[in-house]
Amino acid sequence: MMTRVRYGMAVVAGLLLASCLFAGQASDQSVVTAGMLLDPGLTAPAAHSRPGSLLPGIARQIHDNDVGVLKITWPGEACIPFGDRIFPRGKVQNFGSQTQTNIPVICVIFDSAAGARVYGPETVYVARIDSGCVDTVAFPSWRPPTQEKVYFDTMTTALPGDEDTSNDWKAGRFTVAVWGEGHLTYNDGTFENAIAWVLSGSEMAERFAAPKRPLTLDKAVLWFRSFSGDDYSAEVRVYANDGPGGSPGTQLGTWAGQLHTDTWPAEYRNEVSFDPPIVVDCDTFFVSWYATEEKKGGFYIYLAYDTISDTIHIGNDWGKYNGGGPGSWGIVPWDASSDLGIDAYYQALLLDGSAADIPVPQGQIDSNTTFTPQVVVKNVGLVDRDNIPVKFSIVRNPAIGNPIYSDSANTGPVAAGHEVTVTFSGSVKPTTGNYTMTCITLLPFDGRTGNDTLVRPLTVGNPGIAERNGVAALPSVSIAPNPLGRLATVRYALPRAGLVTLDVYDATGRGVMSKTIAAKPVGTVSLDLRKLEAGVYVVRVKADGFSATQKLVVER
Repeated sequence: MMTRVRYGMAVVAGLLLASCLFAGQASDQSVVTAGMLLDPGLTAPAAHSRPGSLLPGIARQIHDNDVGVLKITWPGEACIPFGDRIFPRGKVQNFGSQTQTNIPVICVIFDSAAGARVYGPETVYVARIDSGCVDTVAFPSWRPPTQEKVYFDTMTTALPGDEDTSNDWKAGRFTVAVWGEGHLTYNDGTFENAIAWVLSGSEMAERFAAPKRPLTLDKAVLWFRSFSGDDYSAEVRVYANDGPGGSPGTQLGTWAGQLHTDTWPAEYRNEVSFDPPIVVDCDTFFVSWYATEEKKGGFYIYLAYDTISDTIHIGNDWGKYNGGGPGSWGIVPWDASSDLGIDAYYQALLLDGSAADIPVPQGQIDSNTTFTPQVVVKNVGLVDRDNIPVKFSIVRNPAIGNPIYSDSANTGPVAAGHEVTVTFSGSVKPTTGNYTMTCITLLPFDGRTGNDTLVRPLTVGNPGIAERNGVAALPSVSIAPNPLGRLATVRYALPRAGLVTLDVYDATGRGVMSKTIAAKPVGTVSLDLRKLEAGVYVVRVKADGFSATQKLVVER
C-alpha cells in the first residue's frame, strides 16, 4: 500500500469508459452502457472530451524575459516532527524565450500566528536556465523550535527586467507538530476511467489494511465527475471486515452530505471529515460511497478509478448493487485492472519508535551457550527516521551487581511503518540461572513512551527448584511525571534497605547525573533535572547489589 499526501484536483487527460458490470447483480432486463448499470429505457449521456487544455482558446503570451517559481517541493504541505531540520527546496522555470543567467531566488518563512519572519530572506542563484527548462533550487536548512505551530513559506524569483511577475512566487503552509495524518491509498492520484452505480442504495467500497490497531480515522477523500458539474447527495460509510468472507459488515460510522463533481473529464476532490473520528479496531476495513441520489438533471455521478497505477492491488475494490433489492457485497469485475478513487486518512504520531521483539536469545537456552543479542525495532511513526538508538541489557535475578551485558546500537534508516533487526556488537555466555532482558528505544522526541521498553525473562540451563523458589522479588522503579520538565519523583521497591544510587544517562550512554541516598526497601527520591536539555534519558537505580532501569523524557 502506498502512503501519500495529495492536494488539489486530479485532472484526467482523456476519456475512456470501460463496460463493467458487477457480476451476478443485474437483472435480465438491465442494459450495460459505458460502464453504467442502467434501468431499461434509460440512455447513457453522450461522451464528452476536451481536446488540449482545459481552458481552450486561451493562449499564454510568451515574453523574452520571464522566470518564475514552478512549485515549492519541500516542505510543501508537510507535517514536521519536533527536532527535525527543514531543507527548503523548490523548482524554477524559464517561461520566456531567452536563456537567463544568474537568477536570484529568495526564500522566506513566517510564523503564521505572529506574522514575524523566522527564516530568511535566504537567496540562492540559478547559474543558467534555458527557455522552457526547469531547475531545482536548495536553500540552507533551518530547525524550528520544538513547539506546535503553523508556518508559511514563500519562494520568489527576482529576475531583473522580468516581463511577467505574476508567476514569480509561490507560497506554502507547513506544520511543526507531535501528531500528523497518515494517508492510505491504492491509486496514483490520476484517473483514466469513472464508474456510475446508477440506482440509489448501491455502494462501492475500497478495502484498506490498517497499519496499526486501533486506528483513528478522521477523514476520507473521494474523486467524482459528472457531465453537469452538479452536487449529489450521498453517504460515506466505514465498515469493519466482519461480514461474510471478509466483506463489509458492522457499520462503524457515517458521513452524510453533498458530494461535489467537476465537469467531465475533470475530477473534483471531495474531502469529508468524520465528526467524531471513527475508531477502527480490525486488521482491514472498508470506506464506501453510498448513493442516496441517482442523478440530477438527467446526469449521473461517476466515481473515478485509476487503471495505470504502479501496481494494481487485487481484492480491494468491492461493490453492492441495489437492483430493486438489498443486494450483496462482492469484489467488482474491474478489480484486477483498477483502483477506486477513495482514500482514507488517520491520526498518528509523527515520531514513535517501538521495541518490538527480542529474537536472540529466546526465552530459554542451554548452559554454556554463547550468543550475540538481537532486537527488533519498529518505526511506528508517520515519518522516516535516519536512525533510532536502542539499548539492551541482561540482569541476573535477583539483580546482584551490574548487568552481565549492556550495549547500545543504532538501527540506521527505518522507513515509516517498517521494522529492522539490530545486532549488538558483543557476545555473552551467561552461567546457569534466571535473568531479565530489557530493550529500550531512545528516539528523541518520541511521542509515545509506552511502547519503548520491552522486558523478557531468560532462563539459562536448569537453575533447579530450590533456586527458583528462593529468587528475591525484582526491584521496580517508576518515575512521575514522565515526560517532565523540571523535577522528577522516583518511586522504588527493593528487596532490602541500603544505599540507593541513581545514575542518569543520555541517549548516547554518557552519564549526566548521579545521586546516592540511604533508602528503605520502599520509598521515593526527587531528582532536579532543570540543568538537563530536552531529550531522552535512562535512569538506573542501584541499591545494595540490586539494579533497575527506567526511560525518562525531559521536555522544555
